[in-house]
Amino acid sequence: MIGMRRVLFYLTQVGVLVALAVWLSDHPGKVEINWLGYRIETYFGVLVLVLAILLILTSACYRFWRSLLGAPQKFLSQRHGRKREDGYRALALGMAAVAAGDRDEAKRLAHRADTLLRDPELTRLLSAQAASLNGDKVAAQRYFTALVDNPDTAFLGLTGLMRQAIADGDEERTLELANKAHKIRPGSSAVVDVLFDLQTRCADWVNAQATLFDAVRRDVKTEKQAIGHRAAIFTARAYDAEFEERSKEAGEFCEKALAAVRGYVPAATLRAKTLAREGKQRRAARLLEDLWQHNPHPDLVVAYVNLWSSEPPLENLRRLQQLVRQNTQHTESRIALARTALEAGLWGEARRNLTGVPVADQSVRYCRLMARLEEEETMDSGGPNARHWWERADAAPQDPCWNCESCGAVTPGWFALCGNCGAFDTITWKRAPRVWTLALVPKPGDVIEGKSLETELETVPTEEISNSNPSGDRQAS
Repeated sequence: MIGMRRVLFYLTQVGVLVALAVWLSDHPGKVEINWLGYRIETYFGVLVLVLAILLILTSACYRFWRSLLGAPQKFLSQRHGRKREDGYRALALGMAAVAAGDRDEAKRLAHRADTLLRDPELTRLLSAQAASLNGDKVAAQRYFTALVDNPDTAFLGLTGLMRQAIADGDEERTLELANKAHKIRPGSSAVVDVLFDLQTRCADWVNAQATLFDAVRRDVKTEKQAIGHRAAIFTARAYDAEFEERSKEAGEFCEKALAAVRGYVPAATLRAKTLAREGKQRRAARLLEDLWQHNPHPDLVVAYVNLWSSEPPLENLRRLQQLVRQNTQHTESRIALARTALEAGLWGEARRNLTGVPVADQSVRYCRLMARLEEEETMDSGGPNARHWWERADAAPQDPCWNCESCGAVTPGWFALCGNCGAFDTITWKRAPRVWTLALVPKPGDVIEGKSLETELETVPTEEISNSNPSGDRQAS
């Protein structure tokens, strides 16, 4: 369409010139000029042609003169443009070198970009990243601090300083910088993760809860990701309130945790305790009984029995039968009844419950109970049947326990924070890995399936090593 318009415009110009030439030829008037003693006579058309030629020559001379005057400036402008283009290319390649971890190339390109662009606002981030990559903390901090002073780059500077503080292990400084960065850009998932992690590690549950709520509202975290953390925070606040003897507040936090995650065992057991303290044993019992139908757990047994303290084992057995009545075939139900029956001296009842446990669920705990049953029923601690079950316990699958998903540490109960690595909401109920004894003990430095012996031993929890000792197992039972 544009090409057609140009053709039409060109044809129009040609037509106008042709029409003008025809008109002048049809009207060949004469022109006489007397100037400085000279007398010139010519046709009007010739005069128009001469004037047109003079106009064209004057315009050409003017353009040539302008180009001569502007040549130095044009040369400098083109040279500056090439330098900026090369500078931007060096800046882009420098960022790529930082991402690839090429320290020397990043440093070289940062210097080149700074030399070519001569614009600190553009090259400061690359210079900071290159200095950080090369281990020059002083220079990196200087560049990042300069970025913070500019409102347009303040967030980048704060995140850079925050990474430095994390590398230095300065949690207080990291928290301060994360708070500032979060105020500037609350939708940054990286900043939210760092801020939430530090708030939980410091047990700052109120601010951690606010950060989590804001993250969900801004779609930084999904509701599915946040729901477990929310229950853990409410439960942690409940335990803090219980420790400070604020029983009513502890109960309220437990209710909120159970509303977030139905059947959350740590919250349910504490809620039962607070209800019992208020004299509401029946309500506490119903809470645990309802939960047992869907999620049988050993901690629920302890909490249920503690509702009626100082009762004999036989009465505890009667009450536990009430607890498990809706889920009697579950392994946890059978184990709980068998253990209490053993304590009450009801060996037949204990054997009946243990016999119903599936082979796949015959774990260390099951084998120990069977060994105790054989010893107490026969009044012979060294009998062949008891010895058989003690030996089977050594090779039986581990029982589920509270352990950290982050570092693997085994804990005696649920905690919001891992006592070993400090991670939040990583204590879960699952089986710990089984550790087997090697037939031949290798020398230090020997490689076992791609790992040295020292590395392999460092990954073995102390509690698991002690469980491999038969005598230790017998004493623990």
